[in-house]
Amino acid sequence: MKYDILNIFEQAETIKVEGSTISSLKKSSTEKIGFRRFENGKVFQTSKMGSADLDLLIMESKKWGGLGLPMAYAFAKAVTDQKSDTKNYRHKLEEFKLGLEVLRQEYSQFVFSGTCGISKSKTTFKSNYGVELESEGSKFGWGLIFQKKGSGNAFDGYFQSQGVETDIMSGIKQAMKYLDVFDIVIDLKDGKYPIIMGDRDDCMSPFRKLTESFLANKYHEGSALFSSKLGEKLFNERITLVDEAYNMQKNRLQFFDGEGTVRTSDLVMIDQGVFKNLFYDLRFAGKHKAQPTGNGLRSYNTGVALSSRHLYFKPGQKAWKEIVKNFDRCIVTNIAAGGDSNDLGEYSTPVQAAYVYENGELIGRAPQITLKTSVQRALNGDLIDVSSDRVDGDKCLGMPIAMMDVFNN
Repeated sequence: MKYDILNIFEQAETIKVEGSTISSLKKSSTEKIGFRRFENGKVFQTSKMGSADLDLLIMESKKWGGLGLPMAYAFAKAVTDQKSDTKNYRHKLEEFKLGLEVLRQEYSQFVFSGTCGISKSKTTFKSNYGVELESEGSKFGWGLIFQKKGSGNAFDGYFQSQGVETDIMSGIKQAMKYLDVFDIVIDLKDGKYPIIMGDRDDCMSPFRKLTESFLANKYHEGSALFSSKLGEKLFNERITLVDEAYNMQKNRLQFFDGEGTVRTSDLVMIDQGVFKNLFYDLRFAGKHKAQPTGNGLRSYNTGVALSSRHLYFKPGQKAWKEIVKNFDRCIVTNIAAGGDSNDLGEYSTPVQAAYVYENGELIGRAPQITLKTSVQRALNGDLIDVSSDRVDGDKCLGMPIAMMDVFNN
């Protein structure tokens, strides 16, 4: 019998804000265990909240008899490694309180809600087949949604930061400019405009069908948009898309995946427009005679799923404001939730909050609009450039700036 144990231990402190007032300060400590037993060509899995010894985990994994999944692939290569980060973010909680007070005093016409949290986590992967790994470090993140009093909306926008090495007040001051122009709504006619997906969570949304093509299972079965296109030039040469697995400076602490495969280097998926690589976990690497890429992800209570670690566009040569300074209208989205892509790579999304720039200068807020593009157009003929920075000031990540169709709602 072979087995492995994924253990996730976390201590956290979280400030919760409701109605522009701190409503709670919560401390928590959690331990989560994911156990897999390999026997007779099958894998059996169980999970626990809290500590548990090996005997208990083995017993729990046998409760359901033969309900295991077939395993016809090799284990991760034997390796022992440990990485840790000594950062301490506790002072950020006080910075957040000060920033919130500034917002309360200077922008009393808005209501703010959100959280600020710090945590210290340790993730271990231990097995009896030669893999023993440990990653330890601290994380920090904060975010606030805001609502204009009397607007009638659940929220009118938000700002956040996760792991960017700047002080909180810098982020809040940057967000203040959006609050300053909130009441200035710029009329936009239907047409094509330069679009920047300004939110970190939304920036990859138009390219879902591309990232789906990176999954080895979908690519090889022929169901992905770019199946059979590996090695071909698909996009503008300014497009380089990278999957980052490990970066202590950016709070990406875990250098191994849920199967114990180690990857600390970046994996280039699109290199100057050329489709270069696929994501493989152990199962599909074995099936297709490839090397695992460390993209077999799982939580303590889930099975393995192929996924990216952290995809980002390699920064270009010009700052985003330099790129858009010659356009009389440029739209930077803040919230674009509810969008979707079809099998042809076409993408459309409503935009709940966005801002309008004129020759690189912020002039007001956009009305409710809908965006439409496709992955092929946005990264080819409609591409304007890839910036050297993000709207939030992060100079490690680029943003593709492309012309997109805009419709008033």
